[in-house]
Amino acid sequence: MKLSDMSITQLDCIDALRLSGSLTKAQLAHHTGLSLSRASHIARELVSNGFVQDLGPTLQTRGRKASLLQIRPEVAYAVGIDLGSEFVRVVLVDFAGSTTSRHEESMPFHGDPAAVIDGVASKASEMMRTQHMTRQEVVGVGVAATGIIDPASGTCLTMPVLAKSWTNIPVVEGIRSKLRIERVFLEDSPRAMAISEMAFGAARGLNDFVLVNIGHSMGSGIVVNGKVLRGTGGIAGELGHIRIADPITRMEQSSVCCCGNIGCLESVASGWAMKKQAADAVQQGVNSSLSSTKGNDAKITIQRIIEAAQHDDKYACNLISGAGRVIGIAISFLINLLGPQRVIVGGGLAQGAGDLLLNPIIDSARSQALPWIRSGIDIRLSELDSYSAAIGSALIAFERWIGELRKNARKRYLNQGSDHVAFSSRPDVELT
Repeated sequence: MKLSDMSITQLDCIDALRLSGSLTKAQLAHHTGLSLSRASHIARELVSNGFVQDLGPTLQTRGRKASLLQIRPEVAYAVGIDLGSEFVRVVLVDFAGSTTSRHEESMPFHGDPAAVIDGVASKASEMMRTQHMTRQEVVGVGVAATGIIDPASGTCLTMPVLAKSWTNIPVVEGIRSKLRIERVFLEDSPRAMAISEMAFGAARGLNDFVLVNIGHSMGSGIVVNGKVLRGTGGIAGELGHIRIADPITRMEQSSVCCCGNIGCLESVASGWAMKKQAADAVQQGVNSSLSSTKGNDAKITIQRIIEAAQHDDKYACNLISGAGRVIGIAISFLINLLGPQRVIVGGGLAQGAGDLLLNPIIDSARSQALPWIRSGIDIRLSELDSYSAAIGSALIAFERWIGELRKNARKRYLNQGSDHVAFSSRPDVELT
């Protein structure tokens, strides 16, 4: 039996095991809504056909030993690519969600789109060759991009914080032609990060949460009822492009954003905005350890600002806490609008600065949120590493592939009939 020959119910069991790591037959029945006898029968089929491994008896449960089932990681692989503002990352992920190979480098070729796409595709091909893997074993490629994207056409509309040349770039078409893999999908980086959080991070078991990505640029991935919110045209979650003012300093923020508007959150609290503010302050003679960079703005990096703050540099501390304050105001909007179970703060700037940024975010968000919900606000740092978006994009490739298999299974049932139950037992699965 091939995965492409399976019924939707069998695919539900495969997906439940893929997403959960390992399950007993009783847990599999619970996850899929099947009866225990039906789930046990399908589990035996999947084991005998080599898609699932039976790990043997687990802990004693009510006097009986339950066997633990686990997906076989070698069933399929996916490539994940993260096109960030400053770095590119490529991963190869197996069907169980483990990363078998990874690569990171500074954004090469001065951000030239064609050269970057060619470079990441070449790195993915090299990873597959190193692991003696054929293209047929790779079921899809997910690409996460920092910028404004059109997922339907696979186009990066703009990546202004990187280069003006990233305008209307057919990313999916470029990756597909270089790798010769048909299934290639484009996603916004914060949404890919949110998917990683659901699978491996602080959102495991949650249905409603927001991932706020604070790095060189800024955005968010919103999950409602267990589903990623993409919005019309894939524009949902652009938190960095709401206008905001700091009520403590009474400043009507007048910075011009990379999107062309004035006063966006990203223009005052992102990594690129903080570097610009620090460079301006140094030129004006601020008393700070950063003053040694005067005349050479390139030496002002986020890492240098964070290190200065960690050594109690007053200016650097105020710069980071001020950014945290306005980010907290924006997060309070999300909390009041969406009522998430948790807000997860990730990205290079946030995770590098740690509590220096997180504490003012929390204080500000709680002070601006509705009084009745303040005590229950849960804001925490992501514990995932810098490969979160790349891994999340690979998981998207698996999800799209499984979704394609489900649709084909339904078509087979409607056209020819089936010996297996064809309709999904999961209420959240769209069958048409």
